[in-house]
Amino acid sequence: MKININIDSCYNETEITINSAHMSDELERVIASLRILDLKLTGTKDNQTYILNTAKILYIDTTDKKTFLYTKEHVYESSLRLYELEQKLSANDFFRAGNQVLSILTK
Repeated sequence: MKININIDSCYNETEITINSAHMSDELERVIASLRILDLKLTGTKDNQTYILNTAKILYIDTTDKKTFLYTKEHVYESSLRLYELEQKLSANDFFRAGNQVLSILTK
């Protein structure tokens, strides 16, 4: 994997461009990690990838080594592991509710 970083004051915002011959599990994990920085998660449903706002996620759990994101209407699969999501979302009202569940605090 080749990484190029250009730092210049002429840029108004950070832009990340990924060039790849194909989508891989590793690349999906990199993209999912980047989305968390923007308080977004990437989930797949019916072979399509969706960008989810973390505010819409009710809870996250894992079954058979797969991680699922639950919203009010749908269930999405995440390429990230539960412990990765826990580390990244703990500052955003998510907490570990059990061995295999990450939940959001309700107000």
